[in-house]
Amino acid sequence: CLYLKINGIDYSESYLSAVYFDKDEDGLWKEIEIDSAKLIDVNIINDKITFKGQSLDENLKLKKIEFDEQKKLIIAKRREQEKIEEEERKRIAEEKRKHLLEERSRRLEEEEKARISENAKLNRMLELSRERHLLKERWDNALTVYDRPEVVQETVVPDRLVSVAVFQEGVKEFIVSMFLYMLTRFTYRMDFDVALVVMLVVAATTELFFAAPRLFMAFSPYRRLKTISEQILKALVEGNLLEDSRCKVEVVDESPTVHGAYLKGGTGRDKALFAKCVTEFFGEIDNQRYLLVNKKTLWGKNDFYVVPEIFAKNKESAAVFATCMKKYLKKYNLVYTRNEEGRRILLKGRVHAFANMEDRIMNKKKVKNALE
Repeated sequence: CLYLKINGIDYSESYLSAVYFDKDEDGLWKEIEIDSAKLIDVNIINDKITFKGQSLDENLKLKKIEFDEQKKLIIAKRREQEKIEEEERKRIAEEKRKHLLEERSRRLEEEEKARISENAKLNRMLELSRERHLLKERWDNALTVYDRPEVVQETVVPDRLVSVAVFQEGVKEFIVSMFLYMLTRFTYRMDFDVALVVMLVVAATTELFFAAPRLFMAFSPYRRLKTISEQILKALVEGNLLEDSRCKVEVVDESPTVHGAYLKGGTGRDKALFAKCVTEFFGEIDNQRYLLVNKKTLWGKNDFYVVPEIFAKNKESAAVFATCMKKYLKKYNLVYTRNEEGRRILLKGRVHAFANMEDRIMNKKKVKNALE
């Protein structure tokens, strides 16, 4: 097609344009300019139109080749982009597929575990149902348990191990108090200084005041065991060795001459630890690190008690235990057995300690409840 563009009435300034139409890469018709020039530069030679001396036919061929190459290039780029987009879509789809497969596999594993667990429970129930006849036997052999039952570990101690030491201390203090009292009476009759008499009376009364409870406790092993056990519990609490400090000591009569102590409340570990401490305190002298020793007793024998192992790990813990026991074992001192002097005392303890010569202490577990 040829287009003539006229500017006014002067044809010398007019332009002639040659175009052709072809489909682009999208399949749409597009107008493509072949060439343009002033009308004065357009000629017809041998029935062929020329623009500035160039044949219109030749220019058309070149423009078609150029347009086709551009169209092919654009189509190639589009195909490359579509390929990339297709690969990305495939990658995303593959990832989704893998995720779904993993999720399905995980769900199947969980269902399988749940099924196995249910089967195990069912098998256990079947086993127990086959042993139903044993249930009655277990109930028949069990103790009668009421509300708030608990298993306690009871430490059983004979009277002889409980009362000897306190009896000696009570007798000594009683003798001293009686001596002071008699001396007071004697000095009063001899008309000595009144101030001295008053002083002796006060001393005698004080000694008698402290001696009487000890003699009372000596003749009551039950009370003595309870007091010592309570001090052991106090030492455990002060040393932060219990998981639950809200507990108390209970003492029971196993026989007229044998008493038992146990911890009421607390955890199973607390009960076991308390029973172990009481057992070790009244136990045999063997190779313990710390002892409570009364070097001068009424009959010239050494008197020994064991510092439980839980308190014998270091000097500070042993001192805490000795301080708690000091109120009821006044004349007993803490002795470290890993030096020369302590070793000699340890050897004497193996020979003279009452626990080494008397019956052994027994530990046993019992079920206690609110009605006991």
